[in-house]
Amino acid sequence: MKQRLMKLTELSLKNYSTIDSQTLDGLSDFNIIIGPNNSGKSSILKAIDKIQQFESGRSPLNDTEVYLEDRRRAVRIIYTFEDQSFELWSSSGDLRLKNEENKKEQFGKITTLFCEEGRLNSYKKEDPGRYLSGLFSDLGYEKTYEISEKIEDDLRKIADPNIQGVSGPIVGKAETVRLACEPGERVIEPELERHGSGVRSLALLLTEIYVNDPDIILLDEPELGLNPAGKRCFLQRLIDLSDDYQIFISTQDSSFVNPLFWKDDENKVSVFHYSISRVIQGREAFVNVEVDEPKTFAGYLPQSTTLKDAHIYVEGKEDVRVFRAYLQRYLEEKSEHFDSKGDVLNRAEIYHLGGSNWEHFLSTIPGAPYSSLVVLDGNMEGQAETVVKRYRDSGYDNLPSFLKCDNLEEVSRSLSTEDEIPVYCLQKDDISEYAGVEDKREAEPQAWKQDSIPGEIEDLFDILFLGGVKVYQAGSIDSGELNKWQEANGNWEAREGELHQTHKSGNNVITLSGFQLKDGIFEADINSVDGGAGQQLIWRGDGDVASNYYIFGTGNLSSDNPIVRAGVYKDGKPQWIKKKNIKNGDLELGQNEFHTYKAEFKGNVHKVYIDNHLVWKIKDDKIEEAGLVGFHCGRHTSFRNVKVWKWN
Repeated sequence: MKQRLMKLTELSLKNYSTIDSQTLDGLSDFNIIIGPNNSGKSSILKAIDKIQQFESGRSPLNDTEVYLEDRRRAVRIIYTFEDQSFELWSSSGDLRLKNEENKKEQFGKITTLFCEEGRLNSYKKEDPGRYLSGLFSDLGYEKTYEISEKIEDDLRKIADPNIQGVSGPIVGKAETVRLACEPGERVIEPELERHGSGVRSLALLLTEIYVNDPDIILLDEPELGLNPAGKRCFLQRLIDLSDDYQIFISTQDSSFVNPLFWKDDENKVSVFHYSISRVIQGREAFVNVEVDEPKTFAGYLPQSTTLKDAHIYVEGKEDVRVFRAYLQRYLEEKSEHFDSKGDVLNRAEIYHLGGSNWEHFLSTIPGAPYSSLVVLDGNMEGQAETVVKRYRDSGYDNLPSFLKCDNLEEVSRSLSTEDEIPVYCLQKDDISEYAGVEDKREAEPQAWKQDSIPGEIEDLFDILFLGGVKVYQAGSIDSGELNKWQEANGNWEAREGELHQTHKSGNNVITLSGFQLKDGIFEADINSVDGGAGQQLIWRGDGDVASNYYIFGTGNLSSDNPIVRAGVYKDGKPQWIKKKNIKNGDLELGQNEFHTYKAEFKGNVHKVYIDNHLVWKIKDDKIEEAGLVGFHCGRHTSFRNVKVWKWN
């Protein structure tokens, strides 16, 4: 094992490059810096590389390396190692070692190898034979052979298990540098330049590391075009190398920070996530995010291989568990809409954003063509407004675009346009309130026990999986709601949060005014107070009493002949398409109790439900135009929890 000179444990920067002021502590053997473009990752690597550029007591400093390119600002870089620290500073001109004349020699012995992003790409254009020959030209045969063996072993593990060795007189003619491969029984020796650019780049990068033998290795965007399996192997090799070298990598690829890949080495790995959320204060990093469920953590999501059609992002891991419980129940209750529950679960996933760090991980969320939705607790309302504005004003074109949505209709519109990712705050302060508990850790088991899914959560799932836009909702109907309804006949009033009909005769009709609906969902809880009359939903109506509309509901619930029926009123004449007695059937309905009636209609297909039970699926095209929704009932009927959706 190489004897490392010193280990960097902390780095402090002031007015350097894109960074106003920042300190990274807790540096380890292997350090991963992840974040979007222009977030300051490369600035960290360049600051560390100033060690290598230190010569004759100074290190060069360009105008572009001063924060805001303002030479009046004093630049300061403090390197803290295990047993001592060094400070480079400059008020103008180059960086100098501050008040440490006796440390110049020791500081100058520390070596770095900085592979910038452009340098890694340039490997692909190099003549590999000549490049390797140049690197090996000053080494003896024994050292050359030792390094060749290391490269062979690395490439076989990372890129191609068939690679058998680096052959030919490496110290000699460049064109003789080869890689021997053994894909079957036949041995071939293709030139290194005939291998893919990823293999060639790896060979040159690893050779530079072994030949230069630095104390610190800096790799900017080191993915090298490797496939997912090769990437994992490359990451593992870098972690192994961190026994001998201190390594820093910057990346946008979240698979590099998936702890599943380095769980056996977690004590030697530090992760720094650079966020653009707090752009006013520079690029804020935070260290060693503790995540109990990496598979559902957005910051560690290997998005290149696990993207779904639909993504729901919530704050923390407890929120994931609660939303998963509600999603499972939702799919069971609405199974008639989906081929199978498993199909939806395979196409959708719920991820968390690291709890209180949620704002920093928004940059990991994929945009179109994927459907992504951010759902936060209601107490995040103010912060969400601020964070969305920061992202919008950041000026980074490569980041997702977010929209703070104040209601579910805005969420639906945002998802349908695919231009922006909706960020929605729940009506309640905390998800645990929907489950009726105070401790969020107790919310998941309670979510499974509840009689029904909270309406707001169900509506979010409807938007994401069924594609509707809610155009009206009234859980509790007061007198102020009545101006949204148009009475066609009857005696209607709002009382105790419910819409009541008290007229003694039949054919009482009321419709929602303000919009026409052709395709959608109409749902309400209905109570036949005395059970002696009918109570029905109507849709695609013209608003006139018993004129033109589709109709579905029940009647005679207090008699020996209770019925459920569905049909159409055309020019004032009812045409019952379906009708049956339910006295001994699977619907248990009675007077003085609320039941949920629902109609879903799209084109010529009409599905009707009672208490989430599909009663009929009907095909009919007698009324194809958009129309009003409302109620048709007899005497003494109550309505509540009215919801109307319009299909996108």
